[in-house]
Amino acid sequence: MGKYGKIKSITFFYPSKKVGGAQFLFVRLANTLAGMGYKTFVIDYPDGFLTKNISREVFCIEYKDGMTVSIDFDTHLILPPIYLNRMNSLFKIKDNAEVFCLFWSLAPHNILMNIRGFYRFSKLVRSSDLEKYFFIFRPFTYVKYQRMLRKIHQLKGIVYMDYPNFQKNNEVFRIGVKPQYVPIPIDTTYLKQKEKLSLLNSSEINIGWLGRLGEEKIQSIIKVWNDINSLKKLLREQKIIFHVIGDGEYRKELERISKKMSFNIVFKGTMNNVDVNNYIINNIDIIFAMGTSALESAYSKVPTISLDFSYSSIPKDYRYLWLYEREGYSLGNPVSKKNKNIHTIRKVLNDLRTSYESIAEKCFNYTKANHSMSKTVEILFEKIRECELTMDFFE
Repeated sequence: MGKYGKIKSITFFYPSKKVGGAQFLFVRLANTLAGMGYKTFVIDYPDGFLTKNISREVFCIEYKDGMTVSIDFDTHLILPPIYLNRMNSLFKIKDNAEVFCLFWSLAPHNILMNIRGFYRFSKLVRSSDLEKYFFIFRPFTYVKYQRMLRKIHQLKGIVYMDYPNFQKNNEVFRIGVKPQYVPIPIDTTYLKQKEKLSLLNSSEINIGWLGRLGEEKIQSIIKVWNDINSLKKLLREQKIIFHVIGDGEYRKELERISKKMSFNIVFKGTMNNVDVNNYIINNIDIIFAMGTSALESAYSKVPTISLDFSYSSIPKDYRYLWLYEREGYSLGNPVSKKNKNIHTIRKVLNDLRTSYESIAEKCFNYTKANHSMSKTVEILFEKIRECELTMDFFE
């Protein structure tokens, strides 16, 4: 019996040959739970990412496209809700096995991906408008999913990694329930902390972006640049260096825009995890980031602004939040008028000079308290025990 009581087994389902955040998450959790003494399975391709990276203590059930997986043992099945409308074809329960299902939403579009055509459409319109289009063009499908989701929530069979994941689906389907969260953990094994909690050099400020240069991220980077560029007096008095750590399909576009700025911008490209950690500790005063990049920076005791994402230009009056000011485990919300961000770029940089140590410690403590592996495991077991959704629901 493990630390969190008697649970017969836990099974992760996410067959994938790709490398991504969700795949890493399931591997790390499977290895952790098996190491704690829980019987743990993954269902994956013979050459899948999970199969290749699980420890010897984790059992692997082979999966191939188009097959139905037979489960003849009691277990708690953990999987993303992209499989909601395929449960009957994916799994066959044998020998009266008791199989509970806990869906873990790890991306805002996980549920919409079940509905043909609407995943792509949902990226083009606001969530609040998507409900109207959905109800007009696919009314029966809309009602079906709304009822199903409400029932799954009643049975405590779905959790979200953060508030934006819930917000997207609640705006579309009007679920009308209090969300349940299981926050994602970060890998802290390679992360060192900054020792001197102050500006590296009083005559300059070294600002960093950490993360992929993707479509939904570059508008936030450009917004930060424009805000810094507007601080004419500061730029005359203090040197600003902006370090772009990461790469992506929009790098050339950012390089073009960077030439219009009145401060120095350097592109560092991609680095391995250890090199990134060393670089930000030794060269960066403050990080602007989204997702786990923000968590990793904060855990390194580098003051971290948690940015929001947008596919279009961001309004001039957009403001900022320190990571520790986030609610609902959010790692970045869609930019909207509902954002409760409070700090101008001028205030962010002033606070950095006057309260560096306090901000660094708050960012670190927030991350440790909410996104450590031990915290995620604790909350996950709580939700597993509460879950009442079984495979019978999908028959």
